[in-house]
Amino acid sequence: MWKQLYWLLLISFLISCNQAGSLPNSANWELEGYILSVNEDSVMLSDFKNGLVSVSQFDEHVEVGDRVAVKIDALMESYPYQAFSKGVKIIEPKRLTDATISEQEAVQIAYEYALSLGVENRDMVDYITIRKEASYHEDKQRWQVSLDTHETGEFVVKVDAIDGNAFVDEEEIATQVSIKNVTNTGSNLYKDQLQDAASVSDLKVMIDSAERLDGIINYSPELLIKMKKPNGESNTYHLNIGESGDEGLVVDLANDDSAYILDEQATNALRELLIKNED
Repeated sequence: MWKQLYWLLLISFLISCNQAGSLPNSANWELEGYILSVNEDSVMLSDFKNGLVSVSQFDEHVEVGDRVAVKIDALMESYPYQAFSKGVKIIEPKRLTDATISEQEAVQIAYEYALSLGVENRDMVDYITIRKEASYHEDKQRWQVSLDTHETGEFVVKVDAIDGNAFVDEEEIATQVSIKNVTNTGSNLYKDQLQDAASVSDLKVMIDSAERLDGIINYSPELLIKMKKPNGESNTYHLNIGESGDEGLVVDLANDDSAYILDEQATNALRELLIKNED
């Protein structure tokens, strides 16, 4: 009996050692998703469940945008994940009678368009993934492809099913806005950040409406506004909005401290946008 128990424990130990470095219960996993890049004997797959997987020993001829199912033995922990192909099935792309752009072509166009937006930052391991099946909207003759990065969250690239033109609604890729009161008063008066896309868009419009002032301006800053874009670029401003009825001041800290004047209407609108709502 003890001898049988010994062999049972030894076999269990060897199995656990063999699976080290892979996700639990990963034997015979089937990955499914879209091909994002193709190399000599490997591909980068955006798996719907796990995100990016670099699949080696990949012998099938595929193109970016192809949807595939892949048999693997194990999914090795890293990011992107690593796996060896044990079999590949290419899933036939959707082709619609009223569309000249197929599902595969729409995914390829959407991914290339997303790359052109600069939302992928490999230094931050912030890769683009496609985590769900592309959808077709017959009423608009348009494909919609949902992409995702850690920095931007999910956003949708829309692809015209006739001419292949791609676009993304501006609010889909949010700019992060932080607000800091740099005076010694009214520290709890203003919001710490703007989170919704409409408010961020309103802030941009109001700042862009300001008229440039000539010469050197002496001022005491009231608010420090940082606007960070998904590609890592940022704009930083000093913003003074004073009391009701005052004109406002915008100072672009990244552009030689250029100063701009805001009219009374825009300043009042900014005040309403940035001051906390009273409950």
